[in-house]
Amino acid sequence: MKKLPIAKSSFEKIIEEGFIYVDKTKEIYDLINYSPYAFLSRPRRFGKSLMLSTLEAMFQGKKELFKGLWIEDKIEWKEYPVIRIDFGDMNYKTLEFFEEQMSDLLRRYAAQYDIELRSSHYVSNIRQLILDIYDKTGKEIVILIDEYDAPIARNITDLKVAEDYQDSLRDFYSVLKARNHQLKFVFLTGISKFAKMSIFSVVNLMKDVSLKPQFVNILGFTMKELQQNFGAYIRQFAEKEKQTETELLEKITSWYDGYSWNGENRLFNPYSIVNVLQDQKFNNYWFETGTPAILVKLIKEKYAKERKEVPTMEEFENAETVMLDSSYDLREPIPLLKLLYETGYLTITHILETEIGDLYTLNYPNSEVRQSFNAFILGAFSQVSNTNINYKAIKLRTALQTQDKEGFLKILRSLFGALPYQHRKQASEAYYHGLFYLVLSLLGVHSTLEGSTDKGRIDCILEMNDKVYIIEFKYGEKGTMANLLKQAMNQISSHKYFEPFEGTDKEIWLFGVGFLVKEDKKLKKHILTIEGELKQHK
Repeated sequence: MKKLPIAKSSFEKIIEEGFIYVDKTKEIYDLINYSPYAFLSRPRRFGKSLMLSTLEAMFQGKKELFKGLWIEDKIEWKEYPVIRIDFGDMNYKTLEFFEEQMSDLLRRYAAQYDIELRSSHYVSNIRQLILDIYDKTGKEIVILIDEYDAPIARNITDLKVAEDYQDSLRDFYSVLKARNHQLKFVFLTGISKFAKMSIFSVVNLMKDVSLKPQFVNILGFTMKELQQNFGAYIRQFAEKEKQTETELLEKITSWYDGYSWNGENRLFNPYSIVNVLQDQKFNNYWFETGTPAILVKLIKEKYAKERKEVPTMEEFENAETVMLDSSYDLREPIPLLKLLYETGYLTITHILETEIGDLYTLNYPNSEVRQSFNAFILGAFSQVSNTNINYKAIKLRTALQTQDKEGFLKILRSLFGALPYQHRKQASEAYYHGLFYLVLSLLGVHSTLEGSTDKGRIDCILEMNDKVYIIEFKYGEKGTMANLLKQAMNQISSHKYFEPFEGTDKEIWLFGVGFLVKEDKKLKKHILTIEGELKQHK
C-alpha cells in the first residue's frame, strides 16, 4: 500500500519514495496547451505547490517519473531550462531583504549555467538571466511562480508597504512580458489577483484559468479519484469506525467535499483528506493552517465598527456576488465575499449566466469550513484564541449533556468577559445576540437558530441524542436580571415552543438566558451580567 503524501509537495519525491499521487497530468497537459502564460487561483493547502513541482519535472524532461501516468506517451519529452520561484517561502520583514532573497535565488540559477550576473538588483538579474540562458542553450525558458501574491497579501494591512512591493514586482513582471520570445511557458499560482501588477495588464498575454470549465478539477480530488487512490485507507478507517465504506464516505463528503469552481463539480480538499485518513479522526485540519490577516481585519471593520454587530453564519449562505475573476486595486475597498471565496471559506454553488455578466451564488463548501469559520468569527469578536474556543465549546456541550446550568453559564461568562471594555461599551443587543448564536453553533449538535413554529420564532433549538434544549435569549440595559429571565421563560411557555418535541423519547429542557449590561458610574465601566434559568418540561 502506497504511503499517504503528508506534507509532501515535491512530485519527484512522491514518485520515487512511493507516495500516492493523484494523476492530474491530463489537466496539466491541457493547461500547457491552452496558453503560454497562465494564472490559477486556488485556496491555500489545495495542491498548488505540488502542481508546480509536477510541471517542473515535466519540463525538465524527467519522463521516468511519469511512468504509468496519463501524460507518459502524450508529449515529446524535451528538457527546458526551468526557473521556479516560491514567494510563499520568503521573508518579508523589509522590501530590501525580499529583493536580496530574489537576487540570491537568481544567482543560484545563474551558477547552473556558468552565468555571472552583473547587477545587484533582481529585476535586472531576471532580464539578464533569461537572455543569457537562452543564448547559451538555444532553448526557451519556463518560469514557474508559486504564491505570486504573497509579497502583497502578507503586507496588505499596511497600504504603503504593500504598494512598495507592488511597484517592485511590477518591474519584475514587466520583464516577463517583454521577454515572451525567449519564454516557453509562464505559470503563476496564488490566491488573489491584484491590479497594477503589469503581468495582468495585457489580457491576451496572461490567461486566468481559475474559472475555465476545462480546469475546474485541476486541483482537489473528485469522488472517483478519492476511491481509486485512497480505497485501502478508507477501508481501514471504516473498520475502525465500525461503519460501512458507504457510511464513512458520506461523513467524509459532509466534512471535506463541496469545493467547486463551476457550481457543478464537487471536489475534496486534498490537505484535509490525507490528514483525516492518516489520523483516522475527523478534525478541522485545513483551518489549523492559518487565516489571512486581511480577512480578520475586513470582517471586524465591516461588522464591529460599521454595523456594531456580529455576523451570523447564515449571512454568508446563498450569498450572491459578481466578478469573481476581477482584480483588486489596493486603494479600493476589498469585497468581503470575493475574499471569502478566494481564501476557501465560500465556494460556488450556482452560476447564473447572463448577457451582461455572471451572477455567482456562494456557500460554505462543507462542515469543516463552516465550523472553522464559526470558530474564527467567535475568536475574532470575543478576543479568545481558537484553541481556547474549541476547549470551551467542548466544556459547554458537556455541561448541556449533564444539565449543568452553572457550568454552562460559567464558561459563557468567561467567553464574554474577554471582550475588551471598549467593545462592551459600544456593543448593542444584536452584537451580544450574534456572539451568543456563534457560541451555540459551535457545540457540534444539531441546532436551529431563530427557528420558526406556528407559535412564533424560537431563539435556538439544540437537539442531542436523548434531549432537546429550547433556548430563549433576552438582553437588557435596564431593570433586573430576574425580570429578564422571567420574560424568557414566559415566552417559551406561552408560545409553547416545546410542542413539536412532545411525544418523542427525548427530554425537553427549557433554558432562559439573560444578558444585562449596566453602566457602573463609580467605576466608569459597563458591567455585563449573565444568568440563566433551566427547567425540564414534563
